[in-house]
This record gives sequence, C-alpha cells and structure tokens, in this order.
Amino acid sequence: MLVFFHTTLANADSFEAIAQELAPGLATRHVVRADLLDRGRELGSGSLALKQEVALAIEESIQEGDALLLCTCSTIGAGADLAVHSRIPVLRVDRPMAGAAVAYGNRILVAACLASTVQATEDLIREAKPDANIETLLIEDAWPDWVAGNKQAYWTRIANSIEQHIHHFDAVVLAQASMAGAADLVTNSTVPVLSSPRLGVGTAISQMAGQVQKTGVITA
Repeated sequence: MLVFFHTTLANADSFEAIAQELAPGLATRHVVRADLLDRGRELGSGSLALKQEVALAIEESIQEGDALLLCTCSTIGAGADLAVHSRIPVLRVDRPMAGAAVAYGNRILVAACLASTVQATEDLIREAKPDANIETLLIEDAWPDWVAGNKQAYWTRIANSIEQHIHHFDAVVLAQASMAGAADLVTNSTVPVLSSPRLGVGTAISQMAGQVQKTGVITA
C-alpha cells in the first residue's frame, strides 16, 4: 500500500487521482497532519525540533501492509529524510522535481506561497546541483485562496505572478504541491514550470514496482 503523508487535506484528492491514473487499482492510504505545517511555519523548515517531530509522526503513522510512504509537504520534508530508518521506504515528493529542474540549467526560480517552504526547496535544488543560481518568488497573497478552497483563483494568481518573472530563468519550481495547478496556466513562456505531485508519485510507484520485482512479493 502506498501511504500519502499530507499536511493539508485539500491535497489528498489530487494525489489520489494521480496515483490511480499512473497505477490503476493501486491500494493507497492518506494521513493528514495539519498541525505539522503549523509547526513548520512557527519553527522553520530547518528546525531540528520540527524534523524530529515529523520523523516521529511518520514512524507512528506506518501500519502493517504499508509498502512506501510519500511525504507530500515540502515544509516538513527534512523531517521525512530523518525517517529513512523506518520499516518501509520514506520518500519526499519534491526531490524528483528538484533533480528535474537542474537538468534544464543553472538558473532556477523557486515560486512559493509559504515562506516556510522556501529553504527546504532550495536545499533540495542545491543537493542536486551545488552551484545552482536560485532566486525566490514569494506569493504569500495567494495562500488565503487555497485555505478558502478557491483553487482556481489560487492557481491563477500564482501563474500571473510567475509570468512577470519567468523569462530570465532556465526552469521554475513550484515549491508546494498545492501549486501544481498553476503550471498549465503559465502560457507566455517556453521556460518549463515544474511541480512535484506527478513526478513524486511516479517515483514512488516505480520504487514500489522495483521492490516487487526484487522480492517477488506484492505489497500493494
């Protein structure tokens, strides 16, 4: 079973849809810990206390029959990295996106709607390419639309902001999974706009398939 570890309930449906599109019939389970996003905004994504809280929460959420856990929140991603000693693989949804971004070039624009997400995303990009030239576009005025459930307004505001800055970069990274819907709304540039959900879920499913091939045991 593939476990999604969220900090916002609103992300669950979109991740489930991607999972079923990529692997129809895949058994999934969703865990939501909104309190950890609040802690991340309070303490900062690099806080050791936050990392430890997240790692513990992930460990406690794992059940019999789970095959892999995918952390869908960038703010708490470093805590997911601490949980790698878990009984099952623990992946960060944004790591494949960071690797894909630097393949396009050195100049990366990180767009985020929460300041708490920025450092975690920049760290992943530099992990993939230490000399990357990263700039940040913070679109905090869009976040209330997401909280209120106004997804289209949220994505439109993000896309409009990105279109004003995109032209000097090799790739744009959407730091939060919730921002993914904005990627298709950026239409005035050929610069790639990358989001984490599809890349992250695809990586998770591929790893699960590899486990089945290696062990001969179906775990989902």
